[in-house]
Amino acid sequence: MLRVIEDKIEWDNKLTQCDASFLQSFEWGEVLRLSGQKIERVLIENGVAKLMGMLVYKKTIGRRYVFMPYGPLVIGEGSDSEKSWQELVEHVRKSGNIFFKFELEKVGSCPQFVQTKIKLVKDVNPMATMILDLEKTEEEILASFHQKTRYNINLAIRKNLRVAWEKNFSVFWDLMKKTGARDQFALHPEKNYQTAIESLAVSQVIIYSDDVPVATACFWIFNNTCYYLYGASDHEYRQLMAPYLVQWEAIKTAKAKGCKYYDLFGIAPADNPNHRYAGVTRFKSGFNGKIIETPGTFDLPLNNFWYFVYVWSRRLRGLGV
Repeated sequence: MLRVIEDKIEWDNKLTQCDASFLQSFEWGEVLRLSGQKIERVLIENGVAKLMGMLVYKKTIGRRYVFMPYGPLVIGEGSDSEKSWQELVEHVRKSGNIFFKFELEKVGSCPQFVQTKIKLVKDVNPMATMILDLEKTEEEILASFHQKTRYNINLAIRKNLRVAWEKNFSVFWDLMKKTGARDQFALHPEKNYQTAIESLAVSQVIIYSDDVPVATACFWIFNNTCYYLYGASDHEYRQLMAPYLVQWEAIKTAKAKGCKYYDLFGIAPADNPNHRYAGVTRFKSGFNGKIIETPGTFDLPLNNFWYFVYVWSRRLRGLGV
């Protein structure tokens, strides 16, 4: 039986049963909704086996498809898991979608009828990440970093930089535009960043040199984990090593707030050194966290003709699939 959940407490309480990412949290759904996207939170219950996840409705080539970030989530294992998957897929199909895009924790978490039809595609959210254990002492955490990372943190501390935990979107956006231009990556629309940063779930730290903001980052705390959401810095002040101080201050603050884990959220997969996260991976690797990899993002075609049109339209535009 499929049920739509609209109550925040019920939704987030169920997420704690399956170690879910913040991308499935009620508040992240509100960020997407306020950014203009249609969302739906569904729970499918059949005996012991339950599936849940937030569906995000999107459009392409004039048609609609559904994306489920870091899901579907499995609660319990039972003989009725295939039936639950069938209900979920049929729900997406009945809504007139040409395909269902989702991100599995492991390929074996979906039944055979799904495995035989899904196609591995370009990842939407990171398929690999690095996680720090915050249940160690601060001294143990710092000692676990690579020597160069520890050196850069201490160098930044000696520069007498000012650390401010404050929301300031104009500072963030100015530094993000500089970072995007420097590192040559496309930014999301300004409204999307602003909506996320205005969420009560987000904390922002700014590093100042005198009164000049030189680095900033935003963090999302959910389910005992602090996620590094966005980061930006001014390359003109790179000698201050402020991005290293940003991470260290966030790690200490997350630990003080009772988080068990710090998720650097996004590194290049080990078998793909040319991945778009390759540059930032070199920076994040210095924090020496545990690497976690998932299979990636998959498409399940629901209308073969329109899915074929979608694939070729992306290839013609050089976007890949």
